[in-house]
Amino acid sequence: MMQPSPIAPPLSETCAFDYWRLLTVGLCEWLGVLAVQLLVDLAPLGPARALCGRRGTQASMYFVSALFGAGLGFPASLGENGLLVCAMVSRASITAANSAMWIAAPEMYPTRVRTVGANVAFLLNLLGSVPASGWVESGLSTLTVACGIAAANFVAGSIALLLPETCGVSLGGEDGAAAGEAATLKGGKGDGKTYGTTA
Repeated sequence: MMQPSPIAPPLSETCAFDYWRLLTVGLCEWLGVLAVQLLVDLAPLGPARALCGRRGTQASMYFVSALFGAGLGFPASLGENGLLVCAMVSRASITAANSAMWIAAPEMYPTRVRTVGANVAFLLNLLGSVPASGWVESGLSTLTVACGIAAANFVAGSIALLLPETCGVSLGGEDGAAAGEAATLKGGKGDGKTYGTTA
């Protein structure tokens, strides 16, 4: 069991959040933003072009988050410091994946599609937070909870691999895909198909 930080004593015997560790993990989002800055504009590489670029950064960071998130299911093996590292890497990775998505979206979809899509995603995020909180507090084993969350990140990474790569594609006009120019984007197999709008 993790001991509470002396910097942030527990609120009560039944509510003992370790605010120092939570702050440390939360601050790792900055590492995710830095990772995006370093990776998102590089030409895609690796197997299935799943590293770097918009698509590769999203997918690889979701997969890294899944891996380290699953690691949170082994508290006895990893110890406090190991769990802290897993949480930090997972949080940074999920931030990087999400940031890459926000970079790629204007390159693929017109504004009207993005605004509706972003708001639907936000609504689903809010609705999903209720069962997700129930899942975490369900009394299931730590390993089961961690693997469930890791599976969600793995699915997100797999879906990201289906997106076309937009790295190096000119947006054209003021509003990217909304400017009415079709962009030729290369999907996972470099298919060269045309995506976006032509209206």
